[in-house]
Amino acid sequence: YPRELADRYHADDRKVLAGESVINQEEFGIDAAGGQRWFLTIKVPLRDAAGNIGGMVRVSRDITERREQEQKIVRLNRVHAVLSGINSAIVRIRNRDELFHEACRIAAMHGAFRIAWIGLRDAEGTTQPVAWAGEGSEFISESHDNPDATLSQHGAARMAMSEERVVIENDIEQTGPIDWIRAGAIEHGCKSVIGLPLYSEEKIAGALVLYASERNAFDDKEELKLLEELAGDVSFALTFIAQQEKVNYLAYYDTLTGLPNRTLFFDRLSWQLASAGREGSGVALVILNVDRFRMVNDTLGRHAGDALLKAIADRIKASVRAEDTVTRLGADGFAIAASGAWRAQELAHLIESRNRGLFSSPFSVEGEELRVSATAGAAVFPADAQNAEVLIANAEAALNSAKRQNVPLLFYDPEMNAQAAESLRMENRLKRALENNELALWYQPKIDVMTGKLTGFEALMRWMDPQAGMISPAKFIPIMEQTGLILDAGNWALSQVARDCATWQEAAKVAPRIAVNVSPLQLRAKEFVDNVIDAADGIEQTGGILDLEITESVIMENVDAVIPKLQTVRGLGVRIYIDDFGTGYSSLAYIARLPIYALKIDRSFVVGMTQSEDSLGIVNSVISLAHSLKLRVVAEGVETEVQADLLRKMACDEFQGYLFGKPVPSADVPAIMRRLS
Repeated sequence: YPRELADRYHADDRKVLAGESVINQEEFGIDAAGGQRWFLTIKVPLRDAAGNIGGMVRVSRDITERREQEQKIVRLNRVHAVLSGINSAIVRIRNRDELFHEACRIAAMHGAFRIAWIGLRDAEGTTQPVAWAGEGSEFISESHDNPDATLSQHGAARMAMSEERVVIENDIEQTGPIDWIRAGAIEHGCKSVIGLPLYSEEKIAGALVLYASERNAFDDKEELKLLEELAGDVSFALTFIAQQEKVNYLAYYDTLTGLPNRTLFFDRLSWQLASAGREGSGVALVILNVDRFRMVNDTLGRHAGDALLKAIADRIKASVRAEDTVTRLGADGFAIAASGAWRAQELAHLIESRNRGLFSSPFSVEGEELRVSATAGAAVFPADAQNAEVLIANAEAALNSAKRQNVPLLFYDPEMNAQAAESLRMENRLKRALENNELALWYQPKIDVMTGKLTGFEALMRWMDPQAGMISPAKFIPIMEQTGLILDAGNWALSQVARDCATWQEAAKVAPRIAVNVSPLQLRAKEFVDNVIDAADGIEQTGGILDLEITESVIMENVDAVIPKLQTVRGLGVRIYIDDFGTGYSSLAYIARLPIYALKIDRSFVVGMTQSEDSLGIVNSVISLAHSLKLRVVAEGVETEVQADLLRKMACDEFQGYLFGKPVPSADVPAIMRRLS
């Protein structure tokens, strides 16, 4: 017996011998196997006939099982308290480190665990304690920053993570210290340990380690199940926090380059302008666009394009000062805001020298050396704008003007805003034109070279503005494409062709093939194929046949996504023409895969045939290429007999141009069909 228990029992015996009875006395003992036993004992004085006490009667019953059940209930209640406390912490805490410290504190305080700590796997694959609590756990704080203090791979934490299972040792003194935490735990009276793996987004992230002050503390299945549930709840919290961090990151940063996105850039730029205003300084905003970036995507693929953008971003980050603000704007654009008292000449020199530094040496992308350049537009606070929104708009206006003029750098000029304002007014008028049915389709004939007969028409959009009269498509089509109005206008054109075909059928008893231009927005839309099917059915019911014209640059933007759509459309009997061929960056391998009917040579090459050997060679090459791929060739912009004769000699298949017919309103189409049938 421990001495304190023996003293107590001796005292009880003396009470009995003095004439008192001791009832329901719990006694503790050790059995032969070394296990602890509990007994419930009644002691009564033993008297003789004269009433004198000569001894005592002791009746004992083994209550070890009941006592163990009581202890089990106490332990389960403690674990339930830990589980409840940590779940409450998970609800209110959104910080990973704070959650770890609170979980350890609750486990030590409410779970009566001697020491609780959490370890995470770092970038090198080693395990580092990040939170701890409990009696004597200060030794973890004192040692975890020591580079020589490493955790053994045979410890509970490392094994729980490497083997992704619960690790239990119910007598750690028999194992002996195998790392500095185990040694410290034994020194502070710990007898057993459990390591519980923690996960984040289904990947092992760390381990929760609990030390108890008694042996065999983790041999109860029900208690173990609760502890596993506890680790699962902490893992759920880690996953939730990781996802929240991703959401927050995506809200403010560009995932490809790691640069702030437009939202965060706007906030930082606003702060930068406010600071410069207080200090009487300035801020120069430069917006860069990578020249011909689409060519990289089309020829090397999007992976190469992404790698190039990341490499450019890395160079930009390395070239700017800590106080400068950098962002990625759009697909191939970057912006840099630099504070300082800038003078125009000094700033221009700085931008040009920085551009040379960024783009003078080639970029290594997937084994290829790429030399690229950039076009820049700049605006300066406070001269060009008083707030971030206007400063960005003015820098973008300068960039757009630089692109139009084909110069590497332009500073903002108020005239640029006048052009932007005109564009905005045009946009509003176009919206009204769509609502008021001011748009119309005009039709230009296409002629077979060998027979001179009509092969079909191309539908061309026209706008009769009540105020300005007929407006050139060169003015309003680009605005429609920039603003997205081209989507509604393109879908309107498909349905309008069906209505015009019905009119011609009544007038001429025949309807021709009609080619309709398709915009990039239409082609990318999910409902593109359905819209074409509906339009083709409507036109076919009137005797006509629908064809589509798509520019090669649009197709090359995402060839793999476009091909299935075009194959479906081609299956309807719709002929697909590649418009403006020769002006983009087509890959011959992709052209061969596309389900197309004909290539249309851009009018700029046709017009230049009689003036330039280069243009003549391009036209001849396109015709030869098309015929080798069993495609027809349509020459656009044929205006003279000289051009027509050259095209006949090169075996061009179809003509389209003023020499054979200008675009005409719908009402004049039947007469052209009679003349050219």
